[in-house]
Amino acid sequence: MAGPVSDYRRMLNSLRPGYLIKQLETDKRGTFAVGLRFLALGFFALLIASLIQIPLSTYLIGTGMQYSYSMNQLVGLAALLILMVVIIIFISAMFLFARLLGGVGSFSSHFYHLSILTGGMLTVVAFLNLLPFIGLFLSLGAVFYSVYLSFLVYSRLHKLSRFRAILLSIIPLSAALLLFILAVILLFALLAVLTGAYSG
Repeated sequence: MAGPVSDYRRMLNSLRPGYLIKQLETDKRGTFAVGLRFLALGFFALLIASLIQIPLSTYLIGTGMQYSYSMNQLVGLAALLILMVVIIIFISAMFLFARLLGGVGSFSSHFYHLSILTGGMLTVVAFLNLLPFIGLFLSLGAVFYSVYLSFLVYSRLHKLSRFRAILLSIIPLSAALLLFILAVILLFALLAVLTGAYSG
């Protein structure tokens, strides 16, 4: 049975188009349960990165913040759990969209391959975000790159035409950009509240 190290290696390798195409053509034994394991590993990487980022962000912003480290951990863990549920639902919903557009892949293979891809992307983005200032822009670049990888999954696994595969691939990007815009708005709102609190 493969261990976590080989699983992480496989997730990261799946971010290479050539490896991903070969995986889609040869690996037909994927299941929902194994897909969940890859997603969990991706979220574990996010958790580790967030535990590193909380004290780092506090140091960069200033030591005058009154929030406890343990409270930040609880909030971050709750957010990760919610995000994991959202991604599971989203991957499942994309299978329905693929079928509506004429896709022929099974749900288990769909969930399995997209979970490997998503787990690898989560791992990369988690540690890119640790880089001050440029990490956010590199993460956005990774999101755009994931559109191409998603296109490969939809076109190879579901045997969709190029146009339909591109259409399906754009949906996650649109959702990601919307979430990014909302996150920026919330960030500025939070900074405004904190600035007002400390200036008062």
